[in-house]
Amino acid sequence: MAMRSKSLSKVFSWVLLTLLVVGLAGFGAVNFTGSVTSIGTVGEKDISTNTYARALQNELRALEAQFGQTLTLEQASVFGVQQRVLSQVVLQTALEAEADRIGLSVGDADVAKELQNIPAFAGPDGQFSRDNYRFALQNAGYSEAEFEETIRAETARTLLQAGVISGNAVPDAMIDQLVSYYLEARTLELTTLTGDDVVLTTALPTDAELQAHYDENINQYTQPERKKITYAILTPEMIMDQIEISDETLQSAYDARRDEFEQPERLLLDRLVFANAEVAAEKLAEISSGQSTFESLVTARGLSLLDVDMGDVTRSDLSDGADAVFAANLDDVVGPFNTDLGPALYRVNGVIDAQTTTFDEARDILFADLAADRARSQIETTALAVDDALAAGATLEELKSEFGMQVDIVLYHSGLSEDVTGYPAFRQAAQSVTVDDFPAVDYLSDGGIFAIRMDGIEPPAPMPLDEIREDVTNDLTRAKTLQAVQTLAQSVVDGTEMAGSVEVFENVVRNDVGQILTGDILDAAFDLDLGATTILTQGDRVIIVKPTAITPADLTTDRAAEARSAIEQEFATTLSNDLFNVYATQIQNRLGIELNQQAITAVHANFQ
Repeated sequence: MAMRSKSLSKVFSWVLLTLLVVGLAGFGAVNFTGSVTSIGTVGEKDISTNTYARALQNELRALEAQFGQTLTLEQASVFGVQQRVLSQVVLQTALEAEADRIGLSVGDADVAKELQNIPAFAGPDGQFSRDNYRFALQNAGYSEAEFEETIRAETARTLLQAGVISGNAVPDAMIDQLVSYYLEARTLELTTLTGDDVVLTTALPTDAELQAHYDENINQYTQPERKKITYAILTPEMIMDQIEISDETLQSAYDARRDEFEQPERLLLDRLVFANAEVAAEKLAEISSGQSTFESLVTARGLSLLDVDMGDVTRSDLSDGADAVFAANLDDVVGPFNTDLGPALYRVNGVIDAQTTTFDEARDILFADLAADRARSQIETTALAVDDALAAGATLEELKSEFGMQVDIVLYHSGLSEDVTGYPAFRQAAQSVTVDDFPAVDYLSDGGIFAIRMDGIEPPAPMPLDEIREDVTNDLTRAKTLQAVQTLAQSVVDGTEMAGSVEVFENVVRNDVGQILTGDILDAAFDLDLGATTILTQGDRVIIVKPTAITPADLTTDRAAEARSAIEQEFATTLSNDLFNVYATQIQNRLGIELNQQAITAVHANFQ
């Protein structure tokens, strides 16, 4: 009994702590004291209104913790919260009814032991405290009798469920057969052929061939349904040439960014710190004499080269020894020099020469940055005027003459992302706009503005062949090439031709999926008899798959033991879950379920 109490206390600890968190977090205890005490029945056993309300509250708080924000029950309903919780409490009630029927219960002594083992009820001395017990239950919305009955019912359900799912073993013969299946190894010969292995005529496809390919693949060349959208747009790039900036302003900007345009010499350094200068000097002598290396000193300290990497360092970054370090050659180790951490040796990994960009060289960069800033500022002011004009009834076409905006039309669909539709904000607006929406100013990521109007819907329509002739030509050429490669592959299989690159993979098992051994290759390879072949097409390449050796699984290896353990666990879990689901469904069907929708609705109303 002591062992059972210990295991059950773990179950009830987290159940109770969840309730206590809800109660103490200021959400208030849910406790319905009206005339309706049940939301339904399973057989003769009531489904408690309080039980459903608490379970619903706990599920709602868990969902809020997941999303990091407060949710109403209506918002949470899109995740199926009510249906999920209702199914849970119906199942719990059914199991309790079944436990009552077969006389499965727990005595008062066991309940008392459970209470004493729950940490939330302990006092300062670590022992069970009745005052803490009462306070915790009050915050959780429980009476003592109600909570103790909950423990008793939960224990019975746990024991009943354990009796169903425990001890479900899978026959050894079945496990052996599965391990043998998964660990059977094969040696595979893959012959890969591509368009480089065939010679095609250089003549372009005829008009008749292009028309036939176009007609046969018309879905590929059909535009989807599109929104016809008129848009007005103004971006910083469109008005950059209107911006004037004086040389004085450019010079001031250059002076403010002088650190960017005048980069001093920098070194890529490693630094290894020692406890005192004597030890550092001794280690430097070992490096100089060839008895040791900088890398071995780092490794001996339990460090990696990343741990001692300082990155790029300027002369001013070194408090001591800067002249000596910057006078050293590549790969030289110098020191010891004092640092904030102690005496250190430095190794030079690289040299970044000083770089100076003159004012004249930086002029274009400075102008572009300043002009872009001024253009964005100008557009911000223009946006207010454009918004006012649209509100007053101006059309998008009128924005061109009044504000210099570019006005154009785009046939938009969700796969379009070129030109103006390359802006995420434009795509989002185009996706949601309707013919009833009025144009309004919206902003682009580069500081530009736009407004759109939906003029109608263009139905799906084939693109004219003359407009996509080059694309159709390329598609037809690829199709002809692939067909030629497939024909060549069959000739290789028949033995009349030799072509392609051959790779051999030894001791391959069914789950050795990789970049070359893809899932379809492995599936085909393990479906073939020894020496048989199959031809697979992957994109523009064709692969001939041929198993040349089959090695039965060795059931005595560590890998086989690991596979056996994993299969046993997976099958036992699946079997247990299936048995419990069948058992639970049978109980509910036998007892019958009746739900009071008005009572359920009343519970939901308390969460508004």
